[in-house]
Amino acid sequence: MGSFSALHWIIILGVAVFLLRRFIFTSDATTVVCPTCGSRGAPKSALRGNFAIEVVLWLCFIVPGLIYSVWRATSRHNVCAMCGAEGVIPANSPRGEALAEKFALTKTQNDSPQDMSTESDADKMRRLNITFDGQRYKFDDYRYTNLIDAVTYAERQRN
Repeated sequence: MGSFSALHWIIILGVAVFLLRRFIFTSDATTVVCPTCGSRGAPKSALRGNFAIEVVLWLCFIVPGLIYSVWRATSRHNVCAMCGAEGVIPANSPRGEALAEKFALTKTQNDSPQDMSTESDADKMRRLNITFDGQRYKFDDYRYTNLIDAVTYAERQRN
């Protein structure tokens, strides 16, 4: 009873890695602009690597599992909350402001013969094949929190 078994050490290390991930390696919730889909908002934090590989390494070998877990925890990066693309840009940076302006101009351009300012939201959604599930708007495989972002992306995909 006086000594720890290997299982005890694995559990302790697993808890330590979980706590490191949860409380120390968290992302800043600043506003970012996605250069892929044009959405603006707080980024989502993502890990590199594969969780299944991490579990297998922990079950087979303690040291490789620990090394892999620490690498995954330290490789956390921000991705777009809407499309999952890497390389989001802070909205208050010069490039972020330029992208936000570019996407704002895209929103105001009218490439279709219909007048977007008089077209109802339901008509826009129907015309562009955008659906709403009660929480998010969906176009293709992308989800948006507001309709204007979904419409902007759908219009860009049409052209």
